[in-house]
Amino acid sequence: MKYFFYLGLLLAVYLLVYVVRFVWTLRQSTNPLIVQTDREFGSTASPTVRYIAAGDSTVQGSGASKVENTYPYKLAEFMATDKHVVYKNIGVSGARLNDVITKQLPQIIAFKPD
Repeated sequence: MKYFFYLGLLLAVYLLVYVVRFVWTLRQSTNPLIVQTDREFGSTASPTVRYIAAGDSTVQGSGASKVENTYPYKLAEFMATDKHVVYKNIGVSGARLNDVITKQLPQIIAFKPD
């Protein structure tokens, strides 16, 4: 009978670890509500700066609760205090250097950032 208790306890601990790992994985996933779109900030009467953010999940916004909380968006807002900022985010979760060179670099060149 004592062995059934220990077996049950072991099973409970295993399930707890599984659930915690599952929840942690969900929290690390890309927020499907974050959709990066081209935006403009600041007055159009101010000098224009073209800003493009490229890279991996850090740029794309993984873990952020909304687009406005991603660091490239915050940087664009900050630059817009005295400039007109044309902003584009092409970050892709999981992108590697080769992805940036082959897929994002042509977009960066076409955007003609400052």
